[in-house]
This record gives sequence, structure tokens and C-alpha cells, in this order.
Amino acid sequence: MTDEKIDLKTLKACGFIKQKESGFFCVRLRMIGGRMESEGLAALATIVKKYGRGHAHLTTRQGVEIPYIRLEDADELRADLKAGGLEIGVGGARVRTIAACQGAICAHGLIDPQALAVKIDRLIYGRGGLPHKFKIAITGCPNACIKPLENDLGIMGVARKVFHPERCTLCELCVQTCPA
Repeated sequence: MTDEKIDLKTLKACGFIKQKESGFFCVRLRMIGGRMESEGLAALATIVKKYGRGHAHLTTRQGVEIPYIRLEDADELRADLKAGGLEIGVGGARVRTIAACQGAICAHGLIDPQALAVKIDRLIYGRGGLPHKFKIAITGCPNACIKPLENDLGIMGVARKVFHPERCTLCELCVQTCPA
């Protein structure tokens, strides 16, 4: 099948991104918050050898893409991904995979970005009909390691300082710890 006979826009929406080399596609995997279980990692290692050229690409949005995939392998690839607990993602003008830090286990984390990412993903992941891609990032604290302000929707865990005058001993430890 020649590239001219392929509906590239539809394929991209379904996670198949055309490569420069004729006949090859990079397949985007669906990831939530950059998390992949060990079974998925093992399956990924097998899949990249079987269908690609033995490697995967880690994206800047915590995703995984498998280059050098042929369209004729799409159905078998989907089945192998599903067996490993993985699935093909989306592209184009759709709600993309949610990027999220590990705030719940981070010393600075104030919220659980991973759990929130799963909830939001269940509600709107892959929704189309948008003017362009829609990116979401969730960070657990104001350090903003996942860069929520650079996304279409950014969520950041914050804490409010509460002063309890009855507990204050005027030691000024709070001032040393938190100048603000």
C-alpha cells in the first residue's frame, strides 16, 4: 500500500504516526502519568523486538513510542500489547495522555497526581472534535516538575499556610524554614 492511499490523519488519531521511511509508522502507547507496570515493561521489550527494530522512544510527555512498525502488523501488535496490559494511544486533535509526577511518594508532594490522572483519564482521554491537541499535566507541588503551566490544563498541589497564634513560642523556626 502506498502512502498516498493511506488516510494519515485517521491513523494519527489512532496512535500511528507516519515516519520518513516509506511503509513505517511510530506507534504511540497510551500511558497515564508515565506509569507502566512490570508486566507492560516485559511485554514492551518483546514487542519492540518482534515488530520494530529493538528499541522504544521515551517522549518528553512521559509516553512511549515504538518506531518502525508496519501497518500490516497493526492487529497482531494490538493483541500483543493488550496481552501485556498495554494499548495504543491517540494523536491529532484529541485529549492526550495525562502527564503526572509521583507526588504521592515525593517528599514535596501535596496531592496524589497519579490517582487524579487516572480519574481524569477515565472521563476525557481520547475525546476528539477539538481544534488542536489538548494536553494535561498534574504536579504534586509548586516545584512544578511536570510543567503544568506549559499545558492546556495544568493542576498543581499547593498548601495554605495557617498561623496558630496559640501554638507560637516565638522561636522563629517557621521564619527560617519558610521565609514567605
